[in-house]
Amino acid sequence: MSSQQAENANCLNDAQVAGLCNIAKYYREEFIPAYADVVVYLSAKPDETLLEIENILSHVFQVLNPELIDTKKMENIDKAKGHLERATLDCLKIIWGNIGELIQNINEDTNRRRYCVNLPENDFKKKVVEYNELLAEARLIEMNSIGKTHDDTIKAYKRAIQLAKELLLAIDDGKMDSFASFRRILNMKSNALSFILGILASLVASYLWVNGAFIFGSFKSLLGL
Repeated sequence: MSSQQAENANCLNDAQVAGLCNIAKYYREEFIPAYADVVVYLSAKPDETLLEIENILSHVFQVLNPELIDTKKMENIDKAKGHLERATLDCLKIIWGNIGELIQNINEDTNRRRYCVNLPENDFKKKVVEYNELLAEARLIEMNSIGKTHDDTIKAYKRAIQLAKELLLAIDDGKMDSFASFRRILNMKSNALSFILGILASLVASYLWVNGAFIFGSFKSLLGL
């Protein structure tokens, strides 16, 4: 190894150190909270996020490659940051998908919205409208940020998700379970009643079919026909 290579292997310039520190800070403050939420919601690690993590590590270790010149090292730092932002955004969109679906299902179910949410019904509906507006804003920012940094998109999705989490906290799991049990019992009773009425209707129809002529003749006699 040449003296220049030894120097590159053991030393990074100030810009490179600052770049790696920035990646580490972003990893701790932005990526880890989003990734932890995803693992909790899915009980699994998303494949696309794991792929992005591999890409991040690949670029970070290239920064320590003694054969790369400084400009190439900075390019790898930028690429690592881009993959980290992409991984964070993917996690936020997965969180939004899981929480958002539950919120929309409850909002569209009048009974669950009315009886299973610890908020006045109108307040809940207003917050859902606000959440949908924030989500639409995040999508628009994402579309306008293609090929650029994901910072603004991530901030927009985080605002929408924060409100979604507030709505989620207002949903009473105990009431949801009780309401689900009540609905099952009600459906069972309704099905049982329909079954009984069906049997009775069949019996009446059979009776009329068998005794129809006798009943009709008796009716004619009464009328004197």
